[in-house]
Amino acid sequence: MKLLILITVIIFFTNCKHDKSVWDLKTPMGTNRAFHSIAAINNKIYVFGGSTGKKSEFRDTSCSEMYDPQKNKWISRAPMPEPITTSCAIALDRKIYVIGGQQSIFSKRINKVLLYDPISNEWTYKSPMNIARAFHCVTALNNKIYAIGGRESDSEIKSKRRDSLAVYTIEEYNTNTDKWTIKKILPFRHFAIGAATINNKIYILSDTISNFTLGKSAIMEEYDPAKNSLKIIASMTPSRYDVAMTTANNKIYVFGGWNQGSLSLVEEYDPELDKWTNKSNLPFVIQNCQAISIRNRIFICGGIIYPGDGNEKLDFLIEYFSNRDKPN
Repeated sequence: MKLLILITVIIFFTNCKHDKSVWDLKTPMGTNRAFHSIAAINNKIYVFGGSTGKKSEFRDTSCSEMYDPQKNKWISRAPMPEPITTSCAIALDRKIYVIGGQQSIFSKRINKVLLYDPISNEWTYKSPMNIARAFHCVTALNNKIYAIGGRESDSEIKSKRRDSLAVYTIEEYNTNTDKWTIKKILPFRHFAIGAATINNKIYILSDTISNFTLGKSAIMEEYDPAKNSLKIIASMTPSRYDVAMTTANNKIYVFGGWNQGSLSLVEEYDPELDKWTNKSNLPFVIQNCQAISIRNRIFICGGIIYPGDGNEKLDFLIEYFSNRDKPN
């Protein structure tokens, strides 16, 4: 089955119309997965957990893998202490934090925080968040970690004017004190979107969704932790969620996602110009993948294609050369 999926991805990639100077297919992961988390440290990429299995089967995994771009090779690392999906990972102080998620794709959200040490290849637990959340996003700034939005657990306080599934808070984690603090209440829902840090500001995408109905555009907000202030900036069109988001060369890149089906869209945001630009599409439609950058090299891995392939989890890894990509 593993070989069949790999052959299918290679054939699909080869037959798709794409600029080979912009996209490069790399060695696939050892596990096909979606809803996983990703982080980069010491010029290596780490992928954790997520859901695997055939098509409509969602079997959560604790599997961890590390990718070396220089060798174009994946190796297995210590599995997480428990299988977790729809979590987020962030690297800080030579460690990787895996935050929140679910222990089953259809289960209750969790507020757990796991710490992975790449040197010792060991896991430990840290203080949990105040609010359990999944399908959220995390980023780091000035040695603090920020957990943003997501979907809630039954313990989250609900507001009648808002979607009862959504978490409308930003939590800040201090690695020195091992303590979480609620910092801000968000005006919009942020579900399965992304966040990124550039020049001491945090940029957050909102899916502007209510009861799984998307708005016309995805609102971008700029959060200043120093002032604890939010402001709305340029929107991304069309709106979508289940995207992958990362930064390179002081710009933000958003890949794929879902809006009435999986998408191949790629957009670039320039904070200096407050402007979105369409870039070359992905070689195939994809959602629930993950993106990460190492020294301004962008890598995208995993995910699902829906409807088309019936939620088949993928193991692909591709590199995107943003510096070679001309605006559409």
